[in-house]
Amino acid sequence: VTYVLSDSITLTAATDSTAGASAVNSVSVSTALNGVSIKAASDSASTWDIDLGYSVSGIALTYGTDENDAWDATASYTLGGGASIKAGVNSESSAYAGVAFAF
Repeated sequence: VTYVLSDSITLTAATDSTAGASAVNSVSVSTALNGVSIKAASDSASTWDIDLGYSVSGIALTYGTDENDAWDATASYTLGGGASIKAGVNSESSAYAGVAFAF
């Protein structure tokens, strides 16, 4: 079930039931306004996620974390003509940087 509370806020609730397993119920809320986005989600299996984003003039920054303290942060910049630069780091001490092309 999804309910659009306003132009910028959406609430979602769901249940997932598989044969022989307990149902997992989840709820999330998301918002986006002036280039800032926030999404928070949780479920009855004790998991949760929080995702933050910001974008302006071809630059996008994102950060996400969860109940295991696993996090990921990325930055990207659109160069134009289908090319972009992207870099990121995460909680596993991994880092990357590269150029992507889309045609």
